[in-house]
Amino acid sequence: HFPVIAPAGPATDFLGRLTASWEEDIRVRALHGRRPSLPELDVVAFTPSEQPQVVWERGPVRVSAIEVHHEPVVPAVAYRVDTEDGSAVISGDTRVCPSLETLAEGCDLLLHEVVLGDLAIAAGMPHVAAYHADARELGAMAQALAVTTLVLSHLEPSPRDATSALAFVEAVRSGGYTGQLVVAHDLLSVDHQGSVW
Repeated sequence: HFPVIAPAGPATDFLGRLTASWEEDIRVRALHGRRPSLPELDVVAFTPSEQPQVVWERGPVRVSAIEVHHEPVVPAVAYRVDTEDGSAVISGDTRVCPSLETLAEGCDLLLHEVVLGDLAIAAGMPHVAAYHADARELGAMAQALAVTTLVLSHLEPSPRDATSALAFVEAVRSGGYTGQLVVAHDLLSVDHQGSVW
């Protein structure tokens, strides 16, 4: 069994149907190759709330979740991973909201999606600006929470080059954030001390 922990609702419904389209192919391949079938997903659902709840724990590693605001997508959640080396929060898709602030308080690293609202609106995407985190608001929140390292991900509108990526940095800084700031890209690695490679 392969355990997958997810919020009850569309995510767990999807997981329940994930292999259905390939059932016959999996069955035939298992028979032909005399191999066992693929491992079954062990879906563990939790009901999101606006208070942090531990959804997985093993040894010194604890994963907590909290409901965030990405309406009309409901539920949407953010996760916090606490270890002996530090803590990281992954926002998921959300606007800046009090529940995310609760989860991220005192974290070492915050990985957060971000939008340049004015540019998204000008590009004909006001709906994107409405339910994603505005860069200036994100900068203000990260500063208020004393986040050590802020990593920007899922950038909208998607930067085309280094100059357009710099616009996200400038907007977050204009919100007041003075900590370490990283614009994410594919395959980026950041360690528990915020070092990038």
